[in-house]
Amino acid sequence: MNKVTIIVLLCAVILITGGIFWLHRPKPITLDENDDGKTINVKVGQVIYIKLQSNPSTGFDWHIKTKPDIIEAVGSVEYISNTDEKLVGAPGITQFEFKALKKGTGKLTLIYKRNWEGELPSSQMFSITINIS
Repeated sequence: MNKVTIIVLLCAVILITGGIFWLHRPKPITLDENDDGKTINVKVGQVIYIKLQSNPSTGFDWHIKTKPDIIEAVGSVEYISNTDEKLVGAPGITQFEFKALKKGTGKLTLIYKRNWEGELPSSQMFSITINIS
């Protein structure tokens, strides 16, 4: 075989292997307020999106209260407006992104509060138990 044939075969093997990996990659899971209190099952490497109603213009925002070491926060917390006009004071969604790191079970708790007030008895919370296999 000449060098060109070997290079073409090597590229084909790399593309096929990458395609197989991409097809078997677990799909992200998206959660919202309706999933509060649930146990979710995910695979190592799977991404978890959590989208919760919020309105930061009131001073309230979602924060991580407890996070197990079996997941990691990916990127920054993102606020998505419910309207296209970006109206001041309009409610929206706060989105968190986490990645499952290793097998295990743990509880993730998010809290909706004003940073300067700390946690109050009336603070809204969202929590899930994560089971990673």
